[in-house]
Amino acid sequence: TATGGISAGNAADSRIMIDTVELSAVNVLALRATPITLVASPGANKFVEVIQVVLILDYGTGAYTVDADDDLVIEYASGQDITGSIECTGFMDQVADTMKLVNVAGIAAVPAANISNNLVRLKNTGASELTVGDGTVTVKVSYRVHADGL
Repeated sequence: TATGGISAGNAADSRIMIDTVELSAVNVLALRATPITLVASPGANKFVEVIQVVLILDYGTGAYTVDADDDLVIEYASGQDITGSIECTGFMDQVADTMKLVNVAGIAAVPAANISNNLVRLKNTGASELTVGDGTVTVKVSYRVHADGL
């Protein structure tokens, strides 16, 4: 513990971790029905605090076709959103390598069960799956794991 009321914390809850998940075109085309796990469940009495997410589209030979309501979201497995809607138009439909930095949204007071011991995943919240397209997507998630104190 440092002076002046500042605490360095312990390594278990102050270290920022970064996980990288590679999505194939098959994964991308099925994100509505089959969300992709980005960070595993931390276990009982712990939760994942997502800090930021970077999405990287590695353009293939054809752009994804997106509908107006096709959006992605980073969420806990409970369905509790961590980010706001991530618009696919202007990102997934591009004909060049494209990056998107996604900040987390403030989460209103919710039951602890919506957050504690929940994995973090990427999901398509649109009415249908993306179609066509063959690019891959790399997702980099910066996060910390904390004890929930419950």
